Amino acid sequence: MMTAPTLSRTDTLHALRWSDVAELASASGFPCVTLVLPTTPSPHHMAAPDRAELASLVDQAERMLRDAGLMSREQLVSALREMEATASGQRTGRGLVLCASMAVQRCFTLPQTVQRRVVLESTFATRELIAALHRTPPHLLVSLHPGCGHIYRVQGSSATPVATLHAPAPDSGPDVDDPEDLDALARAATNQFLAETDLELGQQRALFPSPLVLAGTPRLVDLFARRSRNCHRLAGMIDTAHAQTLPELLRKSAIHLERYLRSRQAEALTLVQRTADEQPERLAVGIEAAWHTARRTRPLMLVVEESFSVPGGIGGVPLSPADYRETDPRHLHDLVDDLVEEVIRRGGQVALVEDGALHEHGRVALVLPSRGRR
Repeated sequence: MMTAPTLSRTDTLHALRWSDVAELASASGFPCVTLVLPTTPSPHHMAAPDRAELASLVDQAERMLRDAGLMSREQLVSALREMEATASGQRTGRGLVLCASMAVQRCFTLPQTVQRRVVLESTFATRELIAALHRTPPHLLVSLHPGCGHIYRVQGSSATPVATLHAPAPDSGPDVDDPEDLDALARAATNQFLAETDLELGQQRALFPSPLVLAGTPRLVDLFARRSRNCHRLAGMIDTAHAQTLPELLRKSAIHLERYLRSRQAEALTLVQRTADEQPERLAVGIEAAWHTARRTRPLMLVVEESFSVPGGIGGVPLSPADYRETDPRHLHDLVDDLVEEVIRRGGQVALVEDGALHEHGRVALVLPSRGRR
């Protein structure tokens, strides 16, 4: 028995995280509606043409729900209309994704352009969200200054401050006038400040696991990096002498993230090739082998080309060209989307790589854990 939808606050300013994709992947049950819309970036509210397109997508979703014969469609359409109104009044990026079911309503702005579509299935379509996480992944930016430090959650050109820490003034006391003693007190104050910053960073990373960028004077950044316990997945360091405003910091940060992403893609491709050469029994290549293997065994990593798509039906069988031409496009499944969701549900990692990078492996490869890690 379906219950009325319980709308959570729709917040398009929310930074997309892998946990969001995992949550959506686990929220199965017909009907799950996914609306995907390319938008024009706007810092304040959605442009009028985009509002009209979004309304058209909601209309299309309503028709699809009606054609499916769902008795409770009015409740879901009402939730979609409320999400439409909220998203229309907020800033936009290059893409928008709305996900709505009877229990889940989420809305995300995306930094990359997307293809307009409406998906009505038993799971949400998450490919665009995964692409956003790979192309412009959310990350933490720590900006250190002699007197204070700031921690931001960043995605694309959007930075949300989550913590500010102030360095304590050296407690010299009335009787301390020796320069060496003053220097020692200053060093102690700096060490305390950096330790408190690192403690806060650890708490933020527990909530927001992501790459990290450090910014500040070279001496302060180096000192922090050497002492920190939370600098794993460090994507880069920025000298604030060359980036003195937040927009400049974000531009420099994006350069480091691009390099970091290239290195992660190379790592994923190296893993596939090494597994193929040394332990081919741990590798399933091609959509059919990968899809069926993912259903039977806990995966380690799925590596798939960015634009790879395979139309199919329920059960994981690709459609033949003749079947594809005769099938209502609204009832087509993308088997790659299904595969991505299955891997995430089973605790595996997903890596998107450039088109052509997996040509010899059928454009998709699933790596299984070694026997000692299962």
